[in-house]
Amino acid sequence: ADRPGQHFMLQARRRGSLDVGAPIYFRQIQVGEVVSYELAEDTRTVNFKIFVNEHHHKKVRENSRFWNASGIDVSLSAAGFKVDMESAVSLLTGGLAFEVPPDTPPGEVAPTNSVFTLYENREAAYQPEITVRNKFLLYFDGTVRGLEPDAPVEFRGIKLGRVVSVDLEFDADSEEFHLPVLIELEPERLSTGFAHLTEVEHRSINEELVARGLRAQLKTGNLLTGSLFVDLEFFPDAEREEIRYVDGTGVLPTVPTSLQEITRNVTAILEKVKAVPFDQIGADMTKTIANLDKTLVQAEGTLKTIENMFADDSVISQELKTSLRELADAARSLRILADYLERHPEALLRGKEGQ
Repeated sequence: ADRPGQHFMLQARRRGSLDVGAPIYFRQIQVGEVVSYELAEDTRTVNFKIFVNEHHHKKVRENSRFWNASGIDVSLSAAGFKVDMESAVSLLTGGLAFEVPPDTPPGEVAPTNSVFTLYENREAAYQPEITVRNKFLLYFDGTVRGLEPDAPVEFRGIKLGRVVSVDLEFDADSEEFHLPVLIELEPERLSTGFAHLTEVEHRSINEELVARGLRAQLKTGNLLTGSLFVDLEFFPDAEREEIRYVDGTGVLPTVPTSLQEITRNVTAILEKVKAVPFDQIGADMTKTIANLDKTLVQAEGTLKTIENMFADDSVISQELKTSLRELADAARSLRILADYLERHPEALLRGKEGQ
């Protein structure tokens, strides 16, 4: 109370490791500390009272973001391995940090006792402020093991929302179990004015997207942990479906995972193979081979008969030879006659001389 500066209020989902006296940093310089904390009257949040020293309290702007800087924030991404730590003191006592998000113009200086949200880490603090959340239900076939609340909902690698809950329900009429997955989509993450459309316009666009093949699918987010996330993508060849509504909440159609689709196709192939009557086919082939063998034996006998018919000592062969000799004799006589007529053509009128 005897130090110049200003007080502010922070609201968090949980206390974490923060305690009274925990330091507050601005660009890794300590500018204040936590004064007190208490559970909110509705028990939904933990309220922290903080103090920022004079000359630094003007750095707290109306659009500043506060986050829990306790411990070490380790991340591995395409950019490489990154370690984020405000100071060694925060490892032991916890700590907070604040800053205006990058590429954001600083707002007006925050008045004393202004209330801010306390985010769990820097990454969460830098996320755009979300005010519109549209809920949808998804029903998946098969297991949803590895899908947890707060898992991301993505479209082509861009986060568009999160999983709210994963439940199990029993339908007494059909006596079947269902797995409803409730998700929240945050249209403000889109760069267009999609978030400011009316409810009727939202429904119309969603129905059109589903008609064009928009479907939800479970995908593996981490091979080591087996964690899943919900991926939204267009499947133009999918069967046409429409959005239905359960108690006012839209139900988006889903498609099986890649592994489920492969398993389903393999199962269908095996069922078709199983339905093939291999025993009957084998019996028919055996019968066909037997008939073919019998035909071959008959053909072999016919060939032998023909061969015997045309053998040198066969009757047909002898008669054929005799016919050929007689034909040769007749041809020789015709040649003699033709030669004589060529020399004595008058013989056709007077006959052969001396006859």
